[in-house]
Amino acid sequence: MDKVRPFLSYRIVAWWVAVILLMAAPVGLGWAIMRAENASLRDLYPFYSDEIYYWHQAATFARVGFANGPYSVGEIPAQIGRYHAWGLAAPILYGTIGHFTGWPLWAIPIVNLVLVGLALAVWVWIVQPDLKQLVMALLLLMTFAPFVTQISSSMFELVQYAWALVLAGVLTRILASSSPQAARWRYAALYLVCVVALFRVTWAVIIPIVGVLALRHRGWRGMGAGWFIGIALAGAMYMIYTLTAAPYSEYVPHLKAFSQGWQVGLEATWTHIRVNIDTFLHGETIELSLRLQVLLISVLIWGGFLLRWLTHSDNAEAPSKRAWIAPYDIGEVLFHTFLLLGELFLIIVVYDVGSWRDYRLLSSHVLLSGFLLLGRRRWGILAVVLTISCLTVPAMLQTTHEWTNIYLQQRRIVTRLDEWNPKIDALIQYDPTATNPWCNTITHTVYYAFVSTYTLLAVDPGMGLSLLLSENDVHLPFKARYLLLDNNFIAQHAVDLNVIFLISVPGGVLYRNLDVRC
Repeated sequence: MDKVRPFLSYRIVAWWVAVILLMAAPVGLGWAIMRAENASLRDLYPFYSDEIYYWHQAATFARVGFANGPYSVGEIPAQIGRYHAWGLAAPILYGTIGHFTGWPLWAIPIVNLVLVGLALAVWVWIVQPDLKQLVMALLLLMTFAPFVTQISSSMFELVQYAWALVLAGVLTRILASSSPQAARWRYAALYLVCVVALFRVTWAVIIPIVGVLALRHRGWRGMGAGWFIGIALAGAMYMIYTLTAAPYSEYVPHLKAFSQGWQVGLEATWTHIRVNIDTFLHGETIELSLRLQVLLISVLIWGGFLLRWLTHSDNAEAPSKRAWIAPYDIGEVLFHTFLLLGELFLIIVVYDVGSWRDYRLLSSHVLLSGFLLLGRRRWGILAVVLTISCLTVPAMLQTTHEWTNIYLQQRRIVTRLDEWNPKIDALIQYDPTATNPWCNTITHTVYYAFVSTYTLLAVDPGMGLSLLLSENDVHLPFKARYLLLDNNFIAQHAVDLNVIFLISVPGGVLYRNLDVRC
């Protein structure tokens, strides 16, 4: 007995060390990446158009809550709330944090990493993994290219990964037990996936199967009820998301073609699908590896299930002996199918493959699938996933280096912001007494979303931003009190504008719109 105790104590210490390393891995990896570039996480600033909006919306919510000017495309606001095309979840989450901690330009990358670390802690608490699972979790995370490459970004993807990790923990619990005593975890899964769908509506694709898993302990009637409840909840989440997200003019043009007739719509949709399928076979190494993981997980999980079902249907011991290869539970198989192939189907038919778009949407689903395989100890399939990830590590590191340096090159905007902040503040200030929300809004051309982005970062939080993405978004007279227009737009539309010159800005002019009463 005395010889056993030291061994047990070593195992306990090793387990706690592994837990601490796993929880600290996101922030630690972020620090290491920036250290390798002779920089720090505080040198990362919003750069791309989406990042500018994520940061500015959060700063606005932190300051004024829902009393802001509208964020929109083409001055068409959401039906509920005044935030952009991603709904209310992102500004509420980031803005709430910023309200209590402050919201500097480098806030989002650090908040993202901390949230992933906290999600890993929740996963550990729910799953109670052994030492082997903890080591594999660390390896899975550190070789997961979408996570590593986007550490320097101010995008919302790492928050999606945090939700994926929490969902993986809860689903591991409900798949491990079908007893009525596990009811709290089943209902928690259904509630949680509905909440997550408000952060990105495509998560709604798994709500029906989660509904089935939540109620299957009640037999066929329970599964049928769970399916219909899941469909109803998925529809409700879609409606809520649609009502709280500003319309995006360039979204799903092939589906909008149905307004010209069924034949035109079907032809446009089929062309869209063919282009996406062709693009699916091309791309960067880390894009192709992620798509390969989606397909291989789906094939292996179904192949393993069918093979075991056909060859061991009469052997009661076979499921437990071979569980490491593939699940014997059809519910688990169907969940991975909805999670991966359901999402891929939506991307190909509705959205876009390529330009890193499918990469962003698929990545959180693959991470959830990987950690669920880990929690359920499906070592055979997990080994394939990890092998692909490890083989793409060189490409991952190269892409991480390139993307990180793009962000670090934006450090010069601090100098430009110091120059422009007082100039714009002297002309534009959020007005809490305004009864017309457009009096607290700036409409700007696409130039300022991609080129002179520091001009938008200098805009007072509380002011809404409306993007003119294309000529289709130009509807005169403009609703916003302020117009930030580039020189090309001014040359085309000068005679149509009823404005007062305020100040020249890089590439254009800031005007006050006289068509708005404020």
